[in-house]
Amino acid sequence: MMKPIPHKIIKFHDDLSNYNLDELFGFFKAEIITPKNLICPLLPYRNGEMTIHPTGKFTGIYFSEELKAVKAQGYKIKLISGYEFSKTNLFQRYIEHFYNIKKIAKGAERFISKLHLNTLYGYFGRSFNMINTLIIDNNKMLDISLNHKIKNIYEINDNLSCVLIKEETNNNHYNFIKSNVAIASAVTSYARIEMIKIKTYCLNNRIKIYYTDTDSIFLDKPLPSKFIGDDIGLYKDEMNGIPIEEAYFLGIKQYGYWFYDENNVKVERSIFTGVQRNSLTFKEITNIAKGNYLVKKINTQFFKSFNNMNIRISDTSLTIKRSENKLLKNNKYIPENL
Repeated sequence: MMKPIPHKIIKFHDDLSNYNLDELFGFFKAEIITPKNLICPLLPYRNGEMTIHPTGKFTGIYFSEELKAVKAQGYKIKLISGYEFSKTNLFQRYIEHFYNIKKIAKGAERFISKLHLNTLYGYFGRSFNMINTLIIDNNKMLDISLNHKIKNIYEINDNLSCVLIKEETNNNHYNFIKSNVAIASAVTSYARIEMIKIKTYCLNNRIKIYYTDTDSIFLDKPLPSKFIGDDIGLYKDEMNGIPIEEAYFLGIKQYGYWFYDENNVKVERSIFTGVQRNSLTFKEITNIAKGNYLVKKINTQFFKSFNNMNIRISDTSLTIKRSENKLLKNNKYIPENL
């Protein structure tokens, strides 16, 4: 968020065949050809309902700075069309202010400053369309239905109902949702660019990458100290130098591992979407890796009722299985080729 942010649209280019990518800043449709024999694809692609990192040839819309980053790693980029933006350092002072507070603060002050940092750019990625919840008199239901798109109606009693209304932006209605997809997309791309740097370093130095996602990476060797620290842009060693003995990586946010701590005590850790962090044992992770299903009891699940406006807490269960989208051959990930 401290890097140059798209500000104002300068021009829409319907033909970029004679333009140099290095001289442009904005969002552009481009034809992409990846290097041959690519071990670790760097550029994401929306394939149906999934986001993948493919090899081969494909077309997509990307932030210029991310295209420049993969071009430097051997990707061939053919620009087609797109929006050129001006740039500004929109968030730099904001980030520096709250980051400096967070570094020295404790308790509530640290929590609030961290919240200001972590929730900032997500606001710019919000949808313009929103759901409003209204409690209305039943005799006004006709007026509501004539002027709004109703998603659901829950009768409370003979006089009142709870109505979920779809609010959409149009010329006759002012929407209070502030959104800017250019800002949100650029910041996300900048995060991927940081991961591209670390992936490229690992590949060039024969460091094996076991798993990586938005802001983390598991490797078979330690990173040099220049990458590790508490300052902005540096990585945190979550293991504090302790090696992981064994791990399974089954999909996005689906993994488990174990290690010996400084007291030589065996410690198990797990991340699995839908269940509480570290709630799965390594044996359970192993069974899931073998293709078995696991039914996990989830305590304190919240359920709400619009009929009586009550909230109840109850137990429920969740069926857990490994992702079927990650292709492995001899325990090596095989990226999809387009």
